[in-house]
Amino acid sequence: MRIDSTPRPAKANWEEVEALFEEPDRPYKRIAIIQADDQGWDLAFDKVRKRLQEEAAKLGADAVIVGMPNTSSGDAYIIPIGTMMYAATETVKTLTGVAIVWDDSGGAWQFN
Repeated sequence: MRIDSTPRPAKANWEEVEALFEEPDRPYKRIAIIQADDQGWDLAFDKVRKRLQEEAAKLGADAVIVGMPNTSSGDAYIIPIGTMMYAATETVKTLTGVAIVWDDSGGAWQFN
């Protein structure tokens, strides 16, 4: 969800986007609330965090403040194997974050 509609060029590489796990001490502006998940592939949260950084890079963010990880049950599937039917539930790992840009304008702190 875009919070700030100012157009910014995308970052060339997701590694240019810092992953922060607490509020930074430096002034910043919030530009979007973003979410990434493992689409049920049972990826480690580090890989989901990378996807979050990739999404932030597309928006031109300098950093993303990473929220708490969430694991939820997704869709249930019936899988036929031979003469038996098995039920499987998909588990989805999700991270939500706030994409930010640094505000080095020298003005007051802005947490918009």
